[in-house]
Amino acid sequence: MTDANMKRSAGRRAKGVGTWIVGPIRVFWSKFKAEKFGLGLKEWAGDGLESLEYLNQFRYHQRNYYIRDKIASFSPQSVLEFGSSSGNILFLLVQTLPDAHLVGIDINRAAVDHGNAWLHNERISTVSLRHGDAGSLRTIPDKSYDVVFSATSLIYLRPEAIMDAMRDMIRISRKAVILLEMHGETVRKYRGEFHPPGNWKRNYRRIFRELGISDDTLTIEPVSEELWSPSGGGAAYIEARLT
Repeated sequence: MTDANMKRSAGRRAKGVGTWIVGPIRVFWSKFKAEKFGLGLKEWAGDGLESLEYLNQFRYHQRNYYIRDKIASFSPQSVLEFGSSSGNILFLLVQTLPDAHLVGIDINRAAVDHGNAWLHNERISTVSLRHGDAGSLRTIPDKSYDVVFSATSLIYLRPEAIMDAMRDMIRISRKAVILLEMHGETVRKYRGEFHPPGNWKRNYRRIFRELGISDDTLTIEPVSEELWSPSGGGAAYIEARLT
C-alpha cells in the first residue's frame, strides 16, 4: 500500500470513529438541552413553520380514521381536540357525527386559519378551530365536552406542562379522554423522557393514576407502525373512560 493510500485509509477510519463518537454525543446534548433548559424543541407556534403541503399531506392518513372511529364509538354530541392543526381528524369525524359540536385548539395560527377556510369552503358549520395553547384549556368550563382528545400533539408538551394539561382535559370531559401519543410503561421520567428531534415519551398510566383515574377505567393498546412510528417509538392508543 502506498503512503497516499495508507493516509486515505487512516482518514476513513478516523472519520468512521468520529461519526461513531459524535452521534451519541449529539443525541445526549439534545436531550440534555431539552430536559434542562427547554432548548432544541420543535416549535409549532410560528405561522410559517407548517406549509399548506404539510398540512394537507396527512389529511387522509389511516391513523386519522383510526382515532375517528374510536371517538365515534362513544356517540358524542360534542368533541374537543387539543392540537387540532388544520382539523383533519375533525373533518373526518363530522362525516360520522354530522350533528355533533366539534372544536379544535391549536398553537399554530396559520394552521387554524387554513383549516377554518377549508372547512368553510366545504360548507361545514359544526366544526370550528381556535388559536390557543395548553393554557387555553383552563378557560373552558367543567364537563363542557363529551370527549376530549389529542392525537400526536402531547409529544411536544414539556414535562412541567403535561400534568396541568391532562388535569384540564379530564376536567373538561364528560365521557372520555382519548390520546394517541408516545407511551412507555417503564419510562423512568414518567412525565417526559425526551427523544430528539422533539418528542416527549411518557407513562400515561402513571399520569392518569396520579390524577385520580383508576387503572380499571383505562385502555392502553400499542399501535402499529403503519399508524404511527414516532422518533423514540412506543406509540399507543390511550383511553380513559370517565362514566
